[in-house]
Amino acid sequence: MAFVNTEKLRMAAAVLLGLMIIFLCQVAHADAWIELTGPAQISYTAPATYQLQLKSGVTSTGPKAEYLEDIQLTRNGQVISRLPNGTYTENGLSAGTYQYVYKAFGVRNFNGNESYRQLISPTITVTVAAPPTPFDGAEYVSASWPNSADRGTPFSGTVTFRNTGNTTWRAGEGYRLGQAERYVSGATKLGIAEVAVPHDVAPGGTATFAFSGVAASENGPTTLQWQMNRNGARFDSTSSEQIFETTGRLNRGVMYEQEVPTSMETGRTYRVKLKFTNTGNTTWSASAGYALGSWNPNDNVRWGRARVPMPNDVSPQLPAFFEFDVVAPSLPGVYSFQWRLLEEGKEWFGRESDNVQVTVNGPPSKVIGNIDGVTSDGQIRGWACSTGIDSSIDIHAYTGGAAGSGGTIFLTGKADLASEPAVATSCKAGGNHRFSLPMSNEQRRQRAGQPIYVHGISPVGQPNDTLDGSGAFVVPAAPTGTVSATPAMCQIASGAQTCNVTLAWSATDSRAELWRDGGVLVGSGASGSLAAPIGAGTSRFTLTVDGDVIASALTTARRAPIAPVDPENPAPTVSRRYVYDDNLRLCKSIEPEVGATVIEYDAAGNIAWSAQGLDLSDSSRCDRDVAFSSTRRVAYAHDARNRIVQTTYPDGLGNLQVQYTADGKLKSETAVNQNGVTVITGLSYNSLGLVVGHSRIVGTASPRTSTFAYNGLGQQVLTRYPDGYEVQQTLNALGQPLKLQDGQGTVLASEVSYAPSGKVSSMTYGNGVTRRVQENARQLVSEVLDVEVVNLNYSYDSARNIVTIHDGLRGDAGTVSLGYDRLDRLVRANSPSFGGNGHYVFAYDTLDNIISMRLPGKRERTYHYDAWNRLQLLRDHDGNGVFAIGYDAAGNMTTRNGQVFEFDVGGRLRAGGLVSKYLYDGGGNRAAAEGELYRTWNYLADGKLIESTTGPDVSDYIYLGSSLLSIRTSTPNAVKMVYQHYDARSTLAATSDTSGKVLSRHIWSPYGEPDIAPDASTPGYAGHLTDPDTGLVYMGQRYYDPAIGLFLSADPVTAHSDPAGMFHRYRYANNNPYKFIDPDGRQAVPVRPLVFYQITTRTTTDSGAVNVARTNVSNYGIVHGAQTEVRGTVTLLPQKSLGGTPANPGPAVTTRLLNFSDKTQQNIEVTSGQRTVEQNQAVGGATRSQHLQDNAADIRISGSTPKQTADAAHSSGEFNRVNQYTDGRGVHVDLKQGGTQGRFTDWKPQE
Repeated sequence: MAFVNTEKLRMAAAVLLGLMIIFLCQVAHADAWIELTGPAQISYTAPATYQLQLKSGVTSTGPKAEYLEDIQLTRNGQVISRLPNGTYTENGLSAGTYQYVYKAFGVRNFNGNESYRQLISPTITVTVAAPPTPFDGAEYVSASWPNSADRGTPFSGTVTFRNTGNTTWRAGEGYRLGQAERYVSGATKLGIAEVAVPHDVAPGGTATFAFSGVAASENGPTTLQWQMNRNGARFDSTSSEQIFETTGRLNRGVMYEQEVPTSMETGRTYRVKLKFTNTGNTTWSASAGYALGSWNPNDNVRWGRARVPMPNDVSPQLPAFFEFDVVAPSLPGVYSFQWRLLEEGKEWFGRESDNVQVTVNGPPSKVIGNIDGVTSDGQIRGWACSTGIDSSIDIHAYTGGAAGSGGTIFLTGKADLASEPAVATSCKAGGNHRFSLPMSNEQRRQRAGQPIYVHGISPVGQPNDTLDGSGAFVVPAAPTGTVSATPAMCQIASGAQTCNVTLAWSATDSRAELWRDGGVLVGSGASGSLAAPIGAGTSRFTLTVDGDVIASALTTARRAPIAPVDPENPAPTVSRRYVYDDNLRLCKSIEPEVGATVIEYDAAGNIAWSAQGLDLSDSSRCDRDVAFSSTRRVAYAHDARNRIVQTTYPDGLGNLQVQYTADGKLKSETAVNQNGVTVITGLSYNSLGLVVGHSRIVGTASPRTSTFAYNGLGQQVLTRYPDGYEVQQTLNALGQPLKLQDGQGTVLASEVSYAPSGKVSSMTYGNGVTRRVQENARQLVSEVLDVEVVNLNYSYDSARNIVTIHDGLRGDAGTVSLGYDRLDRLVRANSPSFGGNGHYVFAYDTLDNIISMRLPGKRERTYHYDAWNRLQLLRDHDGNGVFAIGYDAAGNMTTRNGQVFEFDVGGRLRAGGLVSKYLYDGGGNRAAAEGELYRTWNYLADGKLIESTTGPDVSDYIYLGSSLLSIRTSTPNAVKMVYQHYDARSTLAATSDTSGKVLSRHIWSPYGEPDIAPDASTPGYAGHLTDPDTGLVYMGQRYYDPAIGLFLSADPVTAHSDPAGMFHRYRYANNNPYKFIDPDGRQAVPVRPLVFYQITTRTTTDSGAVNVARTNVSNYGIVHGAQTEVRGTVTLLPQKSLGGTPANPGPAVTTRLLNFSDKTQQNIEVTSGQRTVEQNQAVGGATRSQHLQDNAADIRISGSTPKQTADAAHSSGEFNRVNQYTDGRGVHVDLKQGGTQGRFTDWKPQE
């Protein structure tokens, strides 16, 4: 027991001891603590920002543990924080040394007694240095820009600099790239401005500056040196010196000597000398337009001439000697004599000659002269001058009295005919002083018996005295005469072409001439009598004197009846029947030539499908169910805008896919041909909607792409062909070509001028051959003259039919005379050039079928037709069959005298003759042919052939406007240019080479057979290509056989759409091939449309303006598919002086504005027209403004500058005065008669 208790006591003591040890340990280690951790670095730059980490705590817990009081973080002894834990951030400290101490008191409470212990962290020292002084620094890195350009050429480039300073470059703080100080003038010379920094650039970063400039006006080097600046203060380094060279043609010259008299007499001639040195780099030559021009004021004719041509070619650094005559001004005074060099049409250049002040003295000059007499033919003859003045003077003739004494002026002229020594003695001067004033017959009729007075017009401001003899002579009576034709009607005998009438005439004037219709001279003299043959119809004979008709007579010739070919059917008839569905839409047509055509529509009224060539003769039903299942049904798919997007043929030939641009223009067409070969046509447009690209791909061949460029008015100025050849055209103010040249500068056509009809009236081919085309009063071609190449003169009857074509080169051998029946069908064509006896005779039945074509001695054929009104057989004059023809169900000619033709369901010729395959594009144009040679044709959207190939040869077709000018053919060995010469019907008459040598001449039979066939790539008859493999003429939508004068397939324009014109489905040119042509094989059109009448309409718009439109109602519909043709539009805008009501120009001005619009094809906007005196004053108009006379308008053209508008108005020839204001008022036009007229700018004349 004692042992056990002792052990228990030991154990209890041990436990107690352990507990005391634990307690004492606990009391000893329950201490508080603090900790300060400094920033990542101990030195910073002001303004400084950094952080300190604060931590505190107690090692353990318990009733005797310490706790913290008065926690402080001090900076240099100052308390800045009392945080026990966390992050303390210093912001923006300035320069200095900062010591941080973290301290607190540890407090312990033991048995009611408190004890304190201070805790202090180690000191952390941070040094903040003062910030460095800011500075701008820059270092040049690189530059990229051209080192040269021609004068006036824009250029651009970039320059890169690095920021080597300690500041950030900002545009708002004025950081810019410019030039080192000494090179600022160089930048100014090149138009280079300072460039602001494009973005913020921190130190070490780079900036790339983009700049632009224009090459200087003078050749030579310009030095630049780039340097940064801030608000104009340049800093740090520069780039190296960089040289920009201005190059190109430089016209410069300086005068170094002149001989000019300083005193002259009015009107006299003086010799002057001027000498210049060529200080530029161009050679001056007269052929290039270099000349000496009268200066001060710019470009005048003060000294009797505006230009002195370059005497010889003047190379750089060589002198030019000018010695020439000048005529002193006609009025006394002191004048500036000064001249300057120029390159005509481009620039005046060099320093003008020294200004010489010339005193011009006026002699005591007076007007003298005499009326010598009046001739029987109405010529007033005499002489007039201003004494002592060599130059000729103007003269004015009055009747009934002198000027100011009751007389009225009726003639003006100039006394500039050669005069004899006696006149020179009287005038005390040399020169020409005689005159001869012709009086027209109308003037003689109106003023017969009235005395004549002639005034000389003084050139020096002296009195305009009457000439001696004034009042002594009277106006003679106008000539009179008579003409008769007997009998009034004659009968043409059977087999003859004419009958004779007797013509008799007499006149009071020996200059009388007797003419017949068409401009044929029959006789001349004061009287006469002769027999004249006349053709069928009415002929008019007119007696004229000096072009004035004084008498006329009519006579008529009746043609003998023509016996029909088939006596059993003298007047054949044809029935065409049309069937309509319940919605009154055409659903079926039944025609003998092509069978039945059935049509179905979709819900929008578009044609959904059609089938042609069906044997469905029931005119009481549509038969759509039968037609739908036939093998001739063609399906059409349309998009939501009712445009065809797909065409599907049952034989797959011609299947078409069409795509459009977002704004509705044609984008591409894909047409499928034999063996699945596609022809793809693609179009691209510019922002104005104009075609800039045309691409053609045949099968797997490479694209053949043509491109086009336009000027600011949307007028085409450049054509680039698929082979890269370029043609550029220079236009006039109306957008008409004046000059064509290729990309190498070779001129193809120049000096082009136009007739009022808009057709070319004259031009010069690139080979030097000049062309002149004259029109008569009806705007019908009366002459085509290509000097030494083509010389044709045309005359017409009253129905605009050509009756004579006179060949001025071949003479009678090439001259053609023509005759017509009462339906204007060609029945007679005579010319030795046709062969045989030279007399073609044609006959027709009531259906316009040709029933005979006879040229005795060469060819005589009669035409025979089957029951379906299709030509079946031709017989010779003995009745033997010589030409048999067969057709398919759709009326296409499939056999012709043993030759086989294959047509697809769409009516396109697919094979024939030596051609195994014809391929077509989406527009139906022939694209390729596979035969002995592979050939292609590339047609544009407007139908122009732009390129063709024959094997390896490529031909480019060059046009002047819409007319073919020349063909450029590239072969593997050479390139040749052949110029085309066409007659009035656009039929090839001749070709010539680049030297002007004639390569070929061509004569064509009336219906188009050539004497010599042109090359296969050359358009011939009526401007169309002839296929050498078949002898057929390709006219676009159909093929034409000139041997028989008929098409191979029926006309796609049906009799239903044009009952009168298209009733005959195969005929060519309405059986009048000299008056009509067929541009695309669909419809005969006249060479010139005949206007029936003209209307002008006015429509008020929502804005209050009035649109005025002038429209021709004519057979233009036959030509262009519309019954009307707009020929001018004008918009009358609200007029300020009228209180906002539309401008109201007078009727004469409105007519001229419509003419101007018609010529420019642009709408003319009128801002001001008629004004009252009050309205005119309100807008500051001139007191004698033409606006007060209803004789003026202020105009503008949308999209054109005032200068462009004024130039176009002046060029149109419609206005007597055109003035361009420069203060924004636009352009003034008026019809003022007399006074100063022409083109003005701010009412200052513009030459």
